[in-house]
Amino acid sequence: IQIGSNFFGGELLVFGAISGTDLSYSDIIIRVIGKKEIASVRAKNRRYGIWINDRETLVSNIPNFYSVYSNRNINRIADSDLLIENEIGIKNIKLLTYKKDENIEDIFDIVRDKNRENKLYAENFTGVRIIKDKLFRAAIELPMGIKEGQYEVAIFFFRDKELIDSDISNV
Repeated sequence: IQIGSNFFGGELLVFGAISGTDLSYSDIIIRVIGKKEIASVRAKNRRYGIWINDRETLVSNIPNFYSVYSNRNINRIADSDLLIENEIGIKNIKLLTYKKDENIEDIFDIVRDKNRENKLYAENFTGVRIIKDKLFRAAIELPMGIKEGQYEVAIFFFRDKELIDSDISNV
């Protein structure tokens, strides 16, 4: 995928086959993560009748792109501990900061919401199609604001809420 001045978005086609297994009782999750970055987040406070930028918090480990596609809701596919451990789902992205603040989860939510608003974070729980119980396919949307670089594509194969296999490659 080349990104130039006339890039309006694109698609990343992810497909595969599982040999010797009937996919009709299985689940597939595909996670795409871009390069992790650091951002400065400022809280706005109302002082003297105007809104001003106040406290600054540095948040790290922010993927510049994040997308999860699956054949059904990820909370029905796997236990929450596994989803958290593998950063599957936007709310499970492990954002970091060195600042101790009781409102840090609110700040993390703002970062996630802003990226979702800019279409850089997406979840599509019907985005993986299982074809003839052997093949799977997903067309991952790449938004206009995506950056050039390397992206990690992870495919997780589940049966009855158990992770059977996974594969990670870079694109």
